[in-house]
Amino acid sequence: SFLDSKNPEILEKSLTLLANLTLEGQSRLIVIQSGGMSILINLLTSSQTSVILHTSRVLRNLFFELENQIQFVESGGTELLVRLIANQKLSGVT
Repeated sequence: SFLDSKNPEILEKSLTLLANLTLEGQSRLIVIQSGGMSILINLLTSSQTSVILHTSRVLRNLFFELENQIQFVESGGTELLVRLIANQKLSGVT
């Protein structure tokens, strides 16, 4: 999968496409049913700020569904975001 790429440029482009696709409800469902939440949470640990930001766009779209918000929390996503903020990994980004 393109989301497994170690190349940040490929990851960013793949995440941009996924963000556009997840604007639609059926696509959000397919992403979740395909195990996308765990992949996206894992991408939040990237050393590349741009990958984290692109991943956040996809997550934002997935969060239109309450069930996806719950899955994110139950999968440890909230703790990861708190750690990112605490480490100021995204400092300087508005």
